[in-house]
This record gives sequence, structure tokens and C-alpha cells, in this order.
Amino acid sequence: MTEPLQGEARRKLLATLEQAFSLFCFFDYDGTLAEIASRPELANPVQGTREVLQALVDLPRVHVAIVSGRRVDEVRRLLEVRGAYYIGVHGAELLGPTGERSTVPGLATVEPWLDHVRTRLSADVRQLQGVWLEDKQIALVCHTRLAPAAVRPQAERIVLTLYEELQRAGAPIQLLRGKCVFEFRPAGVDKGSAVVQLWQRTAAAALPLYAGDDVTDEDAFRALETSGVTIRVGCNVSPTAARYCVDTPKDLLAFLRELLKARGKRAAS
Repeated sequence: MTEPLQGEARRKLLATLEQAFSLFCFFDYDGTLAEIASRPELANPVQGTREVLQALVDLPRVHVAIVSGRRVDEVRRLLEVRGAYYIGVHGAELLGPTGERSTVPGLATVEPWLDHVRTRLSADVRQLQGVWLEDKQIALVCHTRLAPAAVRPQAERIVLTLYEELQRAGAPIQLLRGKCVFEFRPAGVDKGSAVVQLWQRTAAAALPLYAGDDVTDEDAFRALETSGVTIRVGCNVSPTAARYCVDTPKDLLAFLRELLKARGKRAAS
């Protein structure tokens, strides 16, 4: 059962996070560190977020990773937090604190299929009002947030028909449905797997914390359900595998300020 992060629950969690020997904090970007915007380029982090994240990174025994559907270079440019990890395209790529890069294996086999998706969607949704495509090179996203309500079902039918064709053909592609988005991405890629792999490989002794707001974050919530702290941004969402919730990105930032203060006291003692 998801519990609002307030009152006694908030105090107990802050005490747990303060007492942990080390922390690995994972954060989604859109809807978590930034308010949802009509287009991705308009989504800036909540004021003060950069400073708090940088201060967390600078503390001893605290690691920070941003886990986004965006490309790693884009989300790094938006946040500019030195010393953080950046996981992009839901786990397909990783940018480390010192600039080291990696991608999931097998992307070359996916590229011809993504080319097919790119060609089909470009032709099929071009005439739909408010529907647009975002090309991430290693994934392709169909956005419907700006489309009239009557148009969105048409876009969904086009996307689902194409995905059914890909499944019948055995394409190594999966379809991700988010908030007014449909994303075609390499099969086997998800935030939960990416988070656990990075955590176990770099700081397995740390207590992991994950905060996110969308269906893409549920994989991470489930992956850390018994081993970490999970926070859903949006308390009106049900069901969710997250243990706690806050209402908005600003509320999450307020909690992170308290966490920063608590860990700062521990570092000074």
C-alpha cells in the first residue's frame, strides 16, 4: 500500500536515510524533477533542483543517477549536475560521472526495425492534428499530448496496428505506453533492470532510493520493492508499486532538501 510521505512516515524515512551508511538516489526527470510540459524542450527542472542534486552528489557516500527516457546528453544539459550518472532511453544508454559511455548490446540488430517504424509512422501520423514524432535514434516516440481528444484514438490505433505487425514479424522491439506517448524501443530495456545493474555494479552496499512519476518508473519500483525506498510523484495514481508518494515535483524537492540536511548532519558528525 502506498503511503503519503508526510507526518510520522516522513520522519521515519528521513531517519532511515540519515542512518544508512551510503545512499544511491535515482530520479526520473520529466514529471519528477521537472513539471510535465506540452513539449519535451519546455520541461525545465523545478527551481532549486540543480543545487540540491549537486549538494547531494558532493556529500560523502551519496551517489546520484538521473534515469530518463531522454538521451543522456540532453538530460545532462538540462540538469548540469557534476558527478552524477545519467541513464538514457529508459536504460538503453549510460553516461558515467567521468564521461564513460555504454549502451545495451544488440542495438545494431534493432536499427533496421526502427528504420521501418520511422518510415511508417512518419507517413501514417503526419496528417493527424497535434501528433508529432520524436526521434531518439535508438528509440522513436509518438506524442499525442497536443492532439485534440478526438484525434488521440486514431493515433493509438495506428501505433497498435504497427506494433502488432512487428510482433508477428518477430521484431526485437517493445512498445512503451506513457502519459500521452507511445515509444518504440529495443526489447529488454527498462528502468528497473538499468537501475539494479548500475546499483549492484557500482555501490551494492548503498541503500537505493528511486523517485518517478510514470508507468515507465513502475519497473524500477518493482525492482526495488524489497530492497530500497520508492517514491511515486503523484498520490492520485493507482495502482503503483511505490511505497511512498508525494503530490508534485515541488513536494519531492522539499523532501530532498530535508534529506540533504539530514545527510549533511551525518557527514559533519
